[in-house]
Amino acid sequence: MKMSLDWESLDGETFTQGRKNPVITDRAKVRGGWFVLVRHYGIPDVVATSGAFFYPDPEHKWDGNSLH
Repeated sequence: MKMSLDWESLDGETFTQGRKNPVITDRAKVRGGWFVLVRHYGIPDVVATSGAFFYPDPEHKWDGNSLH
């Protein structure tokens, strides 16, 4: 069985000391919540760091913005 994720980019910009950081965050709806992928680019077009995590949200109410 082949499975695929439908990725959705989250809009948002992050800044450090007044400079824009090249951070891209995407999410995919999965059973019980969201699978989130975060990538930070260093040298143009080269991923410097990345991470992924599961965000529990059974009703998929999270709109992608900060929860604070």
